Amino acid sequence: CIECGACAFVCPSKIPLVKYYRQEKAEIQAIDQEAVRTAKAKARYESKLGRLEREKLAREERYQKAAIKLTNDDQKIVHAALERVRSKKSEATATMVHVQQPDNPEMTTARERFAQQETEASASEDPRKAAVAAAIVRAKAKKAKREASISETHAEYPDESVLP
Repeated sequence: CIECGACAFVCPSKIPLVKYYRQEKAEIQAIDQEAVRTAKAKARYESKLGRLEREKLAREERYQKAAIKLTNDDQKIVHAALERVRSKKSEATATMVHVQQPDNPEMTTARERFAQQETEASASEDPRKAAVAAAIVRAKAKKAKREASISETHAEYPDESVLP
């Protein structure tokens, strides 16, 4: 059928034959296109399975090559390299950053007193604020005591870079 329309023109029942032919041809074409897509998808899937199998075999081959025993000379070289890495790591962990002491201890003490006076002035208004201020003062005293013990440790061990 070339869809000329002659059959529909001469049909005594006035059936639109050309319209039906076009619809059926479109359905047949859609079915054919779906079959082509299915065939392409199947080919892609089979090629993917083949590729995965080849990669798996290549990976197993690499593992087998990697499992080859090292000679004594090679083992010595590997152990020497590992020792160098370990020594560098131990040197890196051995060096610690020293705690810097303030340049002017009198100014630090004056600042602490000023801050304490401010907290006491604001705390005198409310008992909860007074409790918070007292806790802050205790925490600062504890911190100062800890810093003093660290500085004493540095005085006892001046050449040591790592604290005991």
